[in-house]
Parts: sequence; structure tokens; C-alpha cells
Amino acid sequence: MILDLIQNRRFYIANSHDIWQRAFDFILSVNAETKPDKYIFDGDLFFAFVQEFETKPVAEGIVEIHHQYIDIHAVVQGRENIFYTEITALRMVKDYTPESDDVVFEYNSRIASQFQNLPGRFAIFFPGEGHMPGILMDNEPEYIKKIVVKIHNSLAWSTR
Repeated sequence: MILDLIQNRRFYIANSHDIWQRAFDFILSVNAETKPDKYIFDGDLFFAFVQEFETKPVAEGIVEIHHQYIDIHAVVQGRENIFYTEITALRMVKDYTPESDDVVFEYNSRIASQFQNLPGRFAIFFPGEGHMPGILMDNEPEYIKKIVVKIHNSLAWSTR
């Protein structure tokens, strides 16, 4: 897991595969006018979702992990809490689904860490890292527009 400011993206782009540059370029291109949709850059290997929704209470959240994809979460408008948790002590709710590349777990507040995802910040979750995004702050749901970039593991570390 990496939590940082967009302005520090150069530390993750330098000497790495160009996929990281392309991912951050897309994140920086999204604004209030960008339509919610799936944006495909390299078929099933590299794509992004621009999403709009209301944040939800932690009791309605689910912890997910992915096996094949790295997620980059960045907020355009609004704010959300993202919880990160080790999954070994969690109860599985839904086994692996290849189509969505996820396993779903029940949230446990005793072992979770919280990150406030705001405009100008990002969070990267690697395969196997439990995360629960879209959670409200200040006990009130609020509108959020965010980006989730999905990079297949094979592409992120390749030299192509």
C-alpha cells in the first residue's frame, strides 16, 4: 500500500515502467466535467473507472482484495475514508470472482487503519491488500467523484 500526494508522483514514476506515468497522466486529466465511465487504455490489462456516488457508513462497507490488479484510488471532488486492513483475521464473505478480480471480507474495526482520501492525494493497493473505499467522513454521506485505475500485475512490472 502506498498513500501519498499526487504532487509526489515523480517518486513512483522515475525509473519505472511507463504505465505508471500513463496512470498518473490520466488521473491528472480527470476533472468535474469528466463523465463517469470505464476508460480502456490497454484492454483488460490497464483501464480506469471514473465514478460518482455518495459515501456510505462503515457498517455498509466491505473489505476487498484483488489477485491480479493493482488499484490506484484518487479523488476529484469530495472526500472519502478508505480503510486498509490485514485480511488474515477477517471472515470471508464472498470467495474469489475472476470477472471482478476480488474476494470480499467482513470489516473488523479492531485491525483496520484509516486514510482520508481527498483531492490531491492517492492510494495504491497491491494484490492481496485489503481495502474498503467509499466510506463517509464526519458521519454524513457526501457526493464524491473519484478515479480507480486498474493495472494488471503483469503489465505493471514488465519492461514493455
